This record gives sequence, C-alpha cells and structure tokens, in this order.
Amino acid sequence: MRNYDPSFLLKVGLALCIGTILHLSSHAQCANSLATRTYDTSLTSNGFGIYNISAPQWSPDSGLLVSVKLSAVVSSQYGFTLRNADTLPAAFSLTLGQEDLISGSALSSTYNNIMSTFIQTYPLLPQEGVTRAPFAFLSNHYSTDSITGNVTPFLGTGQVNLSYMSFTYTNLNTANNATYYYSTDISNTMTFSVQYLYCMGGVTLAANLTRFSAAAAPPRSASLSWSAVNEAAGRVYDIQRSGDSKTFTTVGSVPATGSEESADYAYTDNLPDSGTDSWYYRLQIHDEGNLTFSPVRQVTIASTAKTLQVYPNPATSYINLITGQAAGNWQVDIFAANGNLVQRATILESSTLHLDFTNHLAAGTYFVRLLDLHSGKNYTTSFIITGN
Repeated sequence: MRNYDPSFLLKVGLALCIGTILHLSSHAQCANSLATRTYDTSLTSNGFGIYNISAPQWSPDSGLLVSVKLSAVVSSQYGFTLRNADTLPAAFSLTLGQEDLISGSALSSTYNNIMSTFIQTYPLLPQEGVTRAPFAFLSNHYSTDSITGNVTPFLGTGQVNLSYMSFTYTNLNTANNATYYYSTDISNTMTFSVQYLYCMGGVTLAANLTRFSAAAAPPRSASLSWSAVNEAAGRVYDIQRSGDSKTFTTVGSVPATGSEESADYAYTDNLPDSGTDSWYYRLQIHDEGNLTFSPVRQVTIASTAKTLQVYPNPATSYINLITGQAAGNWQVDIFAANGNLVQRATILESSTLHLDFTNHLAAGTYFVRLLDLHSGKNYTTSFIITGN
C-alpha cells in the first residue's frame, strides 16, 4: 500500500469530489486535500495470462472516495525464429500487438485496450530462416480505466474482485500464403494497480450507527443486521437494495426502538428470482427530516449458471462450445499455449457454437476465449489437440 499527494489532480479531483458529495448526502463535506491509496499486484507470463485480482474495498470511514483508477503496466521481451518452409521464396511481414482486458462485476463494462506495431518484413529463400534474440517489444506499456461516476461497488470492508487478461499476440502474413515454421520466446512482467483517489475530509455518515453487515442466506435471501447507540426519537431505518449498485430501492423499513443505549436490529430480504447474483444494500436513516446513510454492503448469491463447456475434447478438426447463456453474438478467439492468436471468428444469435478449424492445429493445449459482443463479458476455457 502506498500513499501519494497528487497535486496535479487537485483541481479536477476537487470538482469530482463536490459532485460526488452532492450526490451522496447534503451532510458530506470535502476537505481541500486529496490523497491516493494504491494496491499493486506483480505478475509474469509467457505472453498470455488471465489473472484473478483482489484488492481491499474502500472503507467509507477512511474518507470520501472520489474515483477509482485501474491500470496495467506491461514490459515484454520478445524473441522468435522464423523459417520459410515453402518451396518458393516468400516475404513474411511481422506485426506484434498487446491486448489488455479488465472485467468484473464491479465494472459497468469491460475495459479493452489493443495496440499493434509493425516490426519488419523478412524476404526468405526456401528453407532459409532468421532468428532474433529477445528484444524489448514493450517498455512500461500503460493501460488505464478510471471510474468516476459509480464507485459504489468499491465501497465496503470486503474485497473487490477483478479479472485481468494480458495477451502479447503475433500476426505473421505472407502475400503468397507460403508455409512456414515460427516459434517465439516471450517473457512479460506486469504490474496491475487499483488506485483510490479520495477526499481526506471524508463524508459524514450516521454518527451513531456502530455496525452494519449483510450476508447471503439460503436459498436466496440476504440477512442484514446493524447496531446503533443513542438513537433519536422517531428514527426510521429504510432498507435499500440495488441490483446494479447505481439505483437503490427501499424494500423495507424498521422503526428504531429509541433506546439511549445500544440497540440491535435484523432484517431478512427475500431476493427476486432474476439473473442477478450480486446485490448491494445500504440503510437510509431518517432523523427528524435529516437523511444519513450507512456504508454499502455487497451480497453475492451462488450462481447456478452453467460454465463454458467445450467438446469434443481432445479435438481434431473442430470444437463445439456450450455457452450456458442465452442466444447472443460472440467473438471466438483460439490461442496457442505461447499466446499466439490462431483463429478468430464471429458467431451471431447462438448459444451453442460450432467452430471448424481453418488451419491444421499441431498437437498441444489451446485456449478459447468467448467474448459476448453485447455485454462485454468474456469466458475462457482450454482444449487439447491430439497428434494424428
């Protein structure tokens, strides 16, 4: 964990802070001081990797959260051997690229950053080859996504879970479709960061709310409990629920006991039967016409959705993919174990996908990534090609 004072962001941050404060509560105040708190995760790969990233949520008691910045910094050493396996001379054009993808339930949409760089054209005689030792293809390549409008999923005392995909890909083209041999030597280092920008003055929450928790309860309910001290007469607790962490709806109300000592409360919310598995709760507290709020708590219900399935596995000339989702539009990518993109296809209005291999695939392990072109969610699994 690192703390910074980003003076260059002060003016922008203060403007965002004011807007966020007005949105949350008329009681919130922002001090003329901003700071950041950053959680870094160091990663390595041979060119392709999908990683589950967890970082602590931001506690509202630590200050008013203004924005969240997610970033990935990639450095890549790339080497290769190329040989013309054809009977005729051929020219091979090499382009390298990098794709960084960040997704998760805390994000309203998937972040995707793709870049490519032309390396060189290699004219080769039959059976002639070229080998290039690893060179610095990427040096601190930076991808970032800032969340300023809705930071609710990052608030709480638990963990925020994200998925990060880093893919260094190769495009090798030849005008006459010559056959060739190609192998790579890729070594990547990545730093994934979750950075919180916050007002050090914080936000005034319900001062005498001492505890608020929410947890999943079988079969499909949320169990809420909270405690308060020195309650004002006539206080009412509204239980508010959200399925998208943006719009909250009151689902129940509990009158306070008015105790001058500590008072404990519990409430069970029966969740609607929908495709949503993550729900967000807060307490809206009425005190003689004034409104204050509790921190937001997230409840995750165990999903019953099917996972992505591939068959036949091992495969030879094709695969079928059972998405477990409603019929939709999909981009299907197949990667070799070294991260090279082998094949890309688009399949529309389907939930079970049939994909013929456009080229002969050598024996080994391959990864297939399914991208929902509507929601931006992606799903990944693997399959095996056996030798003939």
